[in-house]
Order: sequence, then C-alpha cells, then structure tokens
Amino acid sequence: MSEKYLPIIEGLKKKKTEFYTYQRKQDKSYKAVLRNMHPSTDLEDLKAAIEEYEHKVIRITNIRERTTQKSLPLFIIEIEPKDNNKSIFNIDKLLNIIVSFEPLRKKREIPQRQKCQGYGHTKNYCFKSPVCVKCAMNHLTPDCPTKGKIKEVKCANCDGNHPASYKGCLVRKQLQQKLYPTLRKKSANQQTQNQLQSLNRFVKPNITYAHTVRSDHKQYTTNTTQPQIETQTTTNTSVTATSKLEQMMTQLMSRMDTMLNLLISLINKIQ
Repeated sequence: MSEKYLPIIEGLKKKKTEFYTYQRKQDKSYKAVLRNMHPSTDLEDLKAAIEEYEHKVIRITNIRERTTQKSLPLFIIEIEPKDNNKSIFNIDKLLNIIVSFEPLRKKREIPQRQKCQGYGHTKNYCFKSPVCVKCAMNHLTPDCPTKGKIKEVKCANCDGNHPASYKGCLVRKQLQQKLYPTLRKKSANQQTQNQLQSLNRFVKPNITYAHTVRSDHKQYTTNTTQPQIETQTTTNTSVTATSKLEQMMTQLMSRMDTMLNLLISLINKIQ
C-alpha cells in the first residue's frame, strides 16, 4: 500500500482536488531529548559526535524556557528512521560531557492548520483552500478585507461567534476528548477505601483504640469480638474519662492521617 501513496498524492494534485493527508510512518524522523549539554555548544560539533554512533542527524533544536526564552541545556535531536534508533538512549557521553537521552514526550494537543483552519493535519500535508480565521470566508487571514478586530467573527468549524483558533471551540473539544481523553479521576469513595486499606496494614487487629490510648496498654486483652472495658464507679468519672478518651482518639487519628499521607507520598515517589 505504501508504494501507491505517492502516485495517489500526485494524481490528486493534478486534478486540483482539495484534501489533506498524513506523514507516513517510515518517513517520520525519530526524536529524542538530549540533556546536560550546554546551549552554547556548536551544533555541527554536536551533530558529528552523535553521528559517530551510526545515527544520521536531520535536525538539532535547542529548547528554550517558555516565558523568558532563555536557552536551556536541552536539545531535541531528530535522526533518520533506522532499526538502531533506540540505541541512542545508550549514549552517555558526547564531546567529553556526561549526557543522557530520553524519549520526546508527545503533546496531547490536536494540530490545527492555520491556512484551512482544519484539525488533525499540518502544513506540509494540507492541500485545501484557504479559510479566514475571523470571517470563515475563502481567503487567507492576512487578506481579509476587514482589518483589525471585528465583532461578528465566525468559526469555520462550528459556525460559532468566535475565531476558528479559539481553543474553547465545541468541535475542538469533542475531537480532543475523542483522541486524548482525560485521565480518570478517583472518586471520593475510592480514595477513602484506599486510605482505609493502607491504614489496615499498620493497625494491629487485636488492639482497640481504647487499649492504645490507655497508659497501661501493655495489659490489653486479645479478644477481637468483645474488648474488655473497665466499669466506672460513678457517672461523673465515666463522663470525664469518655471526654478525655475522645480527645486522645482525635489526636491519634490526626497523627495517623499525617503518617498515612507521608507513606502514600513515599510510595508514589518509589513507583
């Protein structure tokens, strides 16, 4: 099927058909992120150093900080697709500098072509007529007869009263949810159950809270069905003891919650 791709594209171009397509997998460059290389490094020297490991470098791009545009010790390395592409992650030294390579994180964003305002394809693979981002008419946005800001804007995708580049567009939201669904959030009940399960790992089943807070906790009973409770001699003494017990239990639960949160954070970091 791949050998028919180019003839079909050329045939559609000759007939002046409006269409868009995608880059073939075998034509896509392999991308990786290079860390710990100073941004002032000469790109030609860096390219030559990488190609010593039998990789053909297509492009090297220095990554900049989003707000300040300051150059960072990070580079996006694009190499020709080959069977040995993944071996680039084994490189740990370039130009006498300890470095590391890691996979490039894919953006969870739908590409939008600025010429036709359509979603899901890019400049090099778009053969559609131009559409204005403001009025949805068939002309390039810079050629729009209405200059500057206009009140009666129209989206070319949903006919809404907003520019076609508006990220709150209903069509865009639907495509975004379909292609990149949001991660499922845990409900409050699930979080409570998980906390209780984690708590049960550290609480002995044969020890009640009353035994824990008593000063003579060493003398507790091991009966799990009906724990022994000392009988109070007077009503006033019983009320006072109960009040103190509630306070101590509240403090104990607070400390246990803190400990549980610390343990959960530690487990997440380990994973």
